[in-house]
Amino acid sequence: MKGTLNKAVEITNSIFDNIQKDLKYKSFELIWSIYDLVHINYSTNKVKGNLINLQVRKYSYKDFIFDFLLIVISILSIIIFKLRFHNQTLALWSGDYYNKKTKSDWRLGDLINELNSKRIPYIEFIRNNNLGLVSTLKLNLERKRPVVYYMSFINLYNFFYKNDYKPNLKLNNANHKKVLNYFINYCVLPGHIKILEKLLKILNINNFICWEFSSRQAPLIFAAKSLNIQTIGIMHGASYLNYSVHNFISPFSGEKYIGPDVFGVWSSYWKNLYDDNSKIYGSIEVSGKLSKIRKSNNFNSERKIKKILIIHESLPNYYELANIFNFLVDNFEVALKIRGQKENFTFPGPLQFLSNNVILEDDLISNVIIKYDLVIGTHSTAVLESVLFGIPFLFLNTKYLGNFFDVLESEFVKNQTELLIKIETIDYSNIDFYKTRFFGNISDDGTKWLINKIINN
Repeated sequence: MKGTLNKAVEITNSIFDNIQKDLKYKSFELIWSIYDLVHINYSTNKVKGNLINLQVRKYSYKDFIFDFLLIVISILSIIIFKLRFHNQTLALWSGDYYNKKTKSDWRLGDLINELNSKRIPYIEFIRNNNLGLVSTLKLNLERKRPVVYYMSFINLYNFFYKNDYKPNLKLNNANHKKVLNYFINYCVLPGHIKILEKLLKILNINNFICWEFSSRQAPLIFAAKSLNIQTIGIMHGASYLNYSVHNFISPFSGEKYIGPDVFGVWSSYWKNLYDDNSKIYGSIEVSGKLSKIRKSNNFNSERKIKKILIIHESLPNYYELANIFNFLVDNFEVALKIRGQKENFTFPGPLQFLSNNVILEDDLISNVIIKYDLVIGTHSTAVLESVLFGIPFLFLNTKYLGNFFDVLESEFVKNQTELLIKIETIDYSNIDFYKTRFFGNISDDGTKWLINKIINN
């Protein structure tokens, strides 16, 4: 069952099929750096019928001060880093997150530990957050290591140099023109790449772990590839064709690959999916999962479902799911796994009724899943990950998402009528099937794969 999200992909591709790919740097087509922005911020909202704001936000003096201070911190970090390390080094892309247990972005804990244990010098290129200066400085102090806030360099470039480029269309289309004239303000420009090239040269970078190609990493990837720095990507979540479109960019047919030189995926299932639907990568390899996989429990069909974990997600329309969640709360012990901290969490309007009836879980997903008998959601990787612990899952249908991961009918709930039936007839034999399909060989280790790519370059 396909959701309306698939229509958003058609809208995005129709726009990019109509663009002349004439904005280039060393033969790299830069227009693809806004592909995911157009899809997520325009096309998906269009199919939902949401109001779409195409007004460019004005850059304020507070933004200038914020970026200026982050550039100062970045320059000091670069000086400190250069004084400590004189040989070739590693650049690591990261969001501006800090988990006290992993001492990094929570997805990078095992990798950070391995880099430190092998004494591989690395510096993080961090994407600016939207939480303001105080929050950024607090995270910086907690991190206690050199970082480069690369977007601040780009923001100040944009402040001093106006972007005069306007996309050229193959066929006149007023709507395409309007959309692109807005999003081109966020496109990577040759000037951005030249600044980042200088930073990479100063730091003597020879490997760049960039995760993936998207608007977030694009300027750094273009800069690294133009300097022949090895770019290494790896799956950090279960990306599918109709939402995480930047991982595929199926209409791409450029002269030079814009994705990482090598990209690691969790299993042969994902390798086949990427090989069949994307042309942006140099090579796709089965790497295994970035975080370590623990041994699963041996559950059997006699186990009665009592405790259910719901994964809180950003994409579904919770008005569609309110009755289902109400039923679950009335009949089972229910918990909600949230992103972030409990004290900052606010229930979405349709789920207000849950607030006094569920447990809020904000620990690492690996510590949370093992406490429950069943995991439920609509599209989250965390739902799939339940099988790594021997715990079954169910995906809920919504008009927008449909059967997001094309799971079997036995694990897909179309409506409330089916819910109790599916819970009472859980097929535990499917756990190993999904484990192999989505996560491959349990002995594969994405962290070790990354380390080998760095050492052998």
